[in-house]
Amino acid sequence: MRSQRILLIDDDPFVERTVEYLLADYGFDHHAAQDGSKGLALARQILPDLILLDVQMPELNGFEVCAQLKADPRTAGIPVIMFTSCGGIEDKTRGFQLGAVDYITKPVEHDELLARITVHLNHRRLYLNLLQRLAHYRERFGDASDTHTSETSETSELPEPRLNRVCQAREILERRVAAPPSLEDLARAVGTNAKRLSKDFQILHGMTVFAWLREYRLRQAADLLRASQFSVSDIADRLGFSNSANFSTLFKERFQITPRQYRISSEV
Repeated sequence: MRSQRILLIDDDPFVERTVEYLLADYGFDHHAAQDGSKGLALARQILPDLILLDVQMPELNGFEVCAQLKADPRTAGIPVIMFTSCGGIEDKTRGFQLGAVDYITKPVEHDELLARITVHLNHRRLYLNLLQRLAHYRERFGDASDTHTSETSETSELPEPRLNRVCQAREILERRVAAPPSLEDLARAVGTNAKRLSKDFQILHGMTVFAWLREYRLRQAADLLRASQFSVSDIADRLGFSNSANFSTLFKERFQITPRQYRISSEV
């Protein structure tokens, strides 16, 4: 199994050295480009698993690079984490609108960078596995849209437009994990209604929208406990749990172990 490939696009030599040392220490296959044009070309050539992208660069800035990455079918699905020196809400909003999955404010903290990389690589792996399972299903049973519509066939697989809406809804929930929209607002954002979106989540995942979100939060929490030094209360806050006590209770119900015990066991 190949190492996961990460591309850094940043014109700051100090950031490049710092990040590349960190990536090398953790066994990532790392590549770097010093400007936006070279970064785009390299991304299309190597198709990395994740891209770290600086906002402020000469010629093509990070927003322009992100827009071109998301417009290209070859690179549209690659998660992009943007670096910024100011961290203003306008920059973050623009980046998310262009398709970035996360933001890190410079100077880069090693633990935070590693934790965020791990979270988004794990999500991408799960997403690709889901697509692979759906493809295998189609090979065996054909496309649901090619068969007679029935309750049985509908519960086996979603037609492509409805599957896409579920995927879009998940992406919104992942970006806004700490402050998710209401079910009605979420459904409206992906072009459907709350009842249909709830039904499609049940078909695809066997659970409601917010049950899926809780599961996602808990899995991300487990990743952060393993890969970062964030406190339990910080992790609870970052992932949108009401408080650390509620987080610990839900985590123990899910994993039969407390967050602190989980962290200790991961270090053994």
